[in-house]
Amino acid sequence: MRWFGFSLLFFIFFAVSCSSNTEPTFADDDTPSVPEVFVRSAPVVFTEINPKNISLEDEEGDKSDWIELFNPADTAVNLSDYFLSNDPAEPFKWHFGNVVVPPQSFVLVFFSKKDRPDLKTPSDSLDMMGKNVWGWADSDNSPVAGTSVAEPWLYSKFLAEENGSRVISGQMQLGENEELGWSSACIFVGIEGASKDSPQDLGTANQLLLTGFVTKDEVLEIRLVQSDMEDWKGWPARITGTGDSLTTYSISLPTGSRFPDLANIYGIRFSAVNSYKRPVQFKFNSLLVRNQGNYPHVNFKLPQEGGNVFLFDAAGTLRDSIAYPKVPNGKSYSFSGTGWGFAEPNPLGVADYAYAGQISDSYRLPASGFYSAPFVVSFSGDPQSVARCEVGGKAPTENSPVMMGDLTISSTTVLRCATFRDGMLPSDISTRTYVFEQAPTIAAAFITADPDQLFDPDSGIYEEGPNASSTSPHFGANYWLDKTIPAEITFFEPGANTPAFSANVGYEIFGNYSRANAKKSFALKFRKKYGDAHLDYRIFPEHPNLKSFKDLVFRNNGGNWYQDYIRDRLASSISRGLGVDYQKARPSIVYYNGEYYGIHNIRERLNENYFTTNYGYDENAIDLLKADNSVSAGSSKDYEALEDYIESHDLADAEAYAFVASQMDIDNYTNYIQTEIFVANQDWPANNMKKWRSTAPLTKWKWALYDLDFGFNNGHSEYSDIDMFHFVLDSTVSGYPNGAEYTIPIRNLLHNPDYRNRFVNRFSALLSSKFSPDTILSRIHLLVQEISAETPRDMDRWNHSASLMENQQGVIETFAATRQSEVLAEMQSALGLGDVQNVTVAPQGCGTVLVDGIALRKTTALKLFADVPVTLSAENGAGCTFQSWSDGETSPVRIALPVEGDSYTAIFR
Repeated sequence: MRWFGFSLLFFIFFAVSCSSNTEPTFADDDTPSVPEVFVRSAPVVFTEINPKNISLEDEEGDKSDWIELFNPADTAVNLSDYFLSNDPAEPFKWHFGNVVVPPQSFVLVFFSKKDRPDLKTPSDSLDMMGKNVWGWADSDNSPVAGTSVAEPWLYSKFLAEENGSRVISGQMQLGENEELGWSSACIFVGIEGASKDSPQDLGTANQLLLTGFVTKDEVLEIRLVQSDMEDWKGWPARITGTGDSLTTYSISLPTGSRFPDLANIYGIRFSAVNSYKRPVQFKFNSLLVRNQGNYPHVNFKLPQEGGNVFLFDAAGTLRDSIAYPKVPNGKSYSFSGTGWGFAEPNPLGVADYAYAGQISDSYRLPASGFYSAPFVVSFSGDPQSVARCEVGGKAPTENSPVMMGDLTISSTTVLRCATFRDGMLPSDISTRTYVFEQAPTIAAAFITADPDQLFDPDSGIYEEGPNASSTSPHFGANYWLDKTIPAEITFFEPGANTPAFSANVGYEIFGNYSRANAKKSFALKFRKKYGDAHLDYRIFPEHPNLKSFKDLVFRNNGGNWYQDYIRDRLASSISRGLGVDYQKARPSIVYYNGEYYGIHNIRERLNENYFTTNYGYDENAIDLLKADNSVSAGSSKDYEALEDYIESHDLADAEAYAFVASQMDIDNYTNYIQTEIFVANQDWPANNMKKWRSTAPLTKWKWALYDLDFGFNNGHSEYSDIDMFHFVLDSTVSGYPNGAEYTIPIRNLLHNPDYRNRFVNRFSALLSSKFSPDTILSRIHLLVQEISAETPRDMDRWNHSASLMENQQGVIETFAATRQSEVLAEMQSALGLGDVQNVTVAPQGCGTVLVDGIALRKTTALKLFADVPVTLSAENGAGCTFQSWSDGETSPVRIALPVEGDSYTAIFR
């Protein structure tokens, strides 16, 4: 009967409004008025529109925009003869399919461009809770046992019976064991009648539903276990507990993918999250997969700035329409008992209350920035609208202090204000940070957030909290939580008086063991739920082609935070121009709620969104893998098949080598390996390795540099000062840091004589060009000079040793000046090469000489090897053509056997 009351209310309201011949206006003059909705015997009527959806997921887990339609009649309505459009001149833009709306019921329509005309109800449910249940923790490991726990909870066994039905329960907690070097605790539930050899086909499913209890605020990792991979590598998802046993957790499953391969699933693996080291309990009384069906999807999208949606019948007659304004973030434009207005989204329901509009600011705040003299902020005395403000970072509410008259700002202040009026949605929050000090010489970032969410000793995500381990890196601390809080960033370019941009963002602590440092790395997420879906700003001056970002990282220098500022940025950037992906960077000074927190390096975040920014690829079509082939995005299946092929074939065979070359970008991989070897990164290759490809369009596998803190002789690793060639090519070791399972491609590629020659010559050319002492020392001096005016204050803020940092800069420079001869000697020994031959290569004119693919644009003295033939190629430049080599050879490509003192000049005219 609830919908009958709504139906009656709906038609009373519209009968009155349509007979009045008036257009409604919002209470605030600054909010644009919109035409009235009108009804012409409509079979269904518009009741809610959400053009900026941040919460409701469709059947694929996407947060597409949507509208809600209501059938007020006592009979069902089939919409198969009706159309939706956003253009009255194009009434048949999108045609409903089989969509039946029951009497006095709602239906949703997604505006996703996916063009799915039919309404499909849930089907093909399958109970996933079988009898094969077991738990395992590293405490069961042999010969070295850990301290993690996976055990029954509430009952004596993981699987029990409750009120005649099966339930599964357990508790897990990860422990620490330095000797073991890893931790694991998991509970497995098999599907009834399925096994690894006989998996279940879930190919029609797109939703996993888990009903039951998970410890409040704790995170449980869930993996679908498929027959062709280890259970710990299964497709992952995470849920955060509510502490309520009636909660149903819904997980959308990818369809039509290779990962998960839903046709080959035999169980579910529950595990504790590795970084938390906190107990998590769960009890589920239902584990179901099903096809959740889908609501219709139209073939166009809703403009976020406001627009129209029209409902037409088959004759092209307009039956209903809605004109909507720009909708505030997180709200819908909804019909309620008070009419149309802004309300909390309520899909398939009635808004309890809708605000007539959104009030505008009743004040003007000076821009955020660096100030030297006091100033006054004036607040109006409008009796209907009041400004409420908070000082210090909290967001204002209806209970915040009312601001009247003048406010004098004479010291560093964070001010967050909004205007409130009865019956109106409050204005957007205005955030200002006024810092009374001289602006830094590099970029500055003001981060504003609720100080309790950041720094409360018990709950702040920057703090250790009550559950931290006593030993570093303090697993269980709040800063290990997978938690994002709302924040605001205001960014300044050096020397600028006004902000370059401000944005509402999601803020989270970032990194691995460096989270335990007093100054922490953090990541910013640009998402619709916080503000804009991406940042449109060229934030990296050295890379102006990068202009749109969904994520940024502000890094604390990782494991080197107390001894240098440049190692990681230096080590990755020396590969620029080699076709190897790395995180672009620049330094900045960060202020939290106005307080100085020192130097942070702004970095790209190397996740699936990186490839949208750098290549324009769809972030949903990226396979991104870690060192152990665990999945950050997409699937590992094809890459693992490639590694299997490499291990089972002799790559000295031309056909086998050609196949591998068709699957992976070999020059990219070679440059990647040689960069890691040159910088002598010993926290690799079992860690800090990422490889990727696009699946649409399909590309070859490539490698990306990531986290090179342990390079340039940082002294942290017990493997410092070792021979990196033997470190990488050792086939007798496993595990961290240089297990043979992580070096499969390079060890096998070197079996191919042609590749071996190309590898040697390319490395030799790099050592005399991009990796030469002059080139790298110049880069070091540039990076150091850029921040030189800022390092004393940062060192003082974090109690760093100036003498230690000065010494470390000397270590870095010595490494840069001497590493080339070490690499040559190590390569000569590891690969059994002959004597070094000094050979000069030069272009004369505007062309380039390629040494086995490495471009040299000026005269270069190379150190090649007597028994390794080198391929030299003359490449034309703009406006000039290759004529001949200095010895009269006219072919632009030649193969030479290096001889001491030889010289090869390519002549261009």
